[in-house]
Amino acid sequence: RTFTMPTYNVTVNATFKKTADQLSVEAAQTLIEGMNNVTVAQATANTEAAVKTWLATQINALAGMNATGITVAASNITLSNFIAAQTGTAGNLPGTNGSFTFTVSLQKGNSTTLTTAGKNGTVTATPYDATQDNADIAAAKAEIEKADYTDTQVNVPDAAAAKAKVEALIDLLTLNGVTTTVIDGAFTPATAGNAGNLSGTNGSYKFTVNLNKGGGTQQTTKQLTLAITATPYDAMQDNADIAAAKALVENAGYTDTQANVPDAAKAKAAVEAIISTLTLNGVTTTVVPGSFTAAVAGNAGNPAGTNGSYTFTVNLNKGGGTQQTTTQLTLTVTATPYTPPATHLVNISTTTNGTVSASPANPVSENTAVTLTVSPA
Repeated sequence: RTFTMPTYNVTVNATFKKTADQLSVEAAQTLIEGMNNVTVAQATANTEAAVKTWLATQINALAGMNATGITVAASNITLSNFIAAQTGTAGNLPGTNGSFTFTVSLQKGNSTTLTTAGKNGTVTATPYDATQDNADIAAAKAEIEKADYTDTQVNVPDAAAAKAKVEALIDLLTLNGVTTTVIDGAFTPATAGNAGNLSGTNGSYKFTVNLNKGGGTQQTTKQLTLAITATPYDAMQDNADIAAAKALVENAGYTDTQANVPDAAKAKAAVEAIISTLTLNGVTTTVVPGSFTAAVAGNAGNPAGTNGSYTFTVNLNKGGGTQQTTTQLTLTVTATPYTPPATHLVNISTTTNGTVSASPANPVSENTAVTLTVSPA
């Protein structure tokens, strides 16, 4: 209002009030400075520009902000000390949160421009995503469980060697970065073959495997088994001994007398006795009978008699060696030669009175009757 001042004795009292716009700015300032837990996810905002945009949205959504008639733009916000969040990794699963400090410049109409006090905020890091790790662990578990675990007794004499072999076999698998830890179970050593058990007895090593990768959840395989193949019996020396024994048996002399070998049973016993005198290095022998022909003793008409024979073969064995059989061999049964009876001479002295003769004529066999003829009688 305009009025003319008198020339004297005039006192003017003025009362000043804040404008409605100023009150709105101050109300907005109070709302912003009262914000608590100013936190934004890394996936939502992790740059200064993005954080300002997010803050403007959050501020404009405050209860009571709409009543002030003030709309905050990103350009009204000032950030300081901004640190971006770091996404989680296999070595740092939660990641590292970011942080910032912000102020807001407020003005409405002809109001005074106010700047809010600094407020701190947090950018929450995106944690490590273990989905792929868990998938890789599951795939690795399947690979390990279906793998073949076998080795020889020579390579796996004890539990430590068995574990090392399993680890070596697992190392050959494609596990996409999954780490494995072999957990010992029971170990049963293999028993090498011998003459009584040529194949030997296989051993075994039981184990499980723990699997891990990054932020994935550890998994453990079912119980698995490394088969340990026993060292079979080595029959090389046995075969060599059998071959040598065969040669000795085939080259031996087999002869006995008719008196000692009257029949096939005695003939077999005679052959066995001869073989028993040979040095066969543990090779066992079995005489297999062939044919037997008895010897015929000599007589006056065939003083030498007729030799007999006993044919046979011999089976030879030792340990794990392969049985060999000799060629057909023969025991010669020497006939008992004819022994003629003893002879004597009959001496007759002649006389002048006649003659004396003896029959049969000299020589005369023992126990033969002799007839004497005297003439004249």
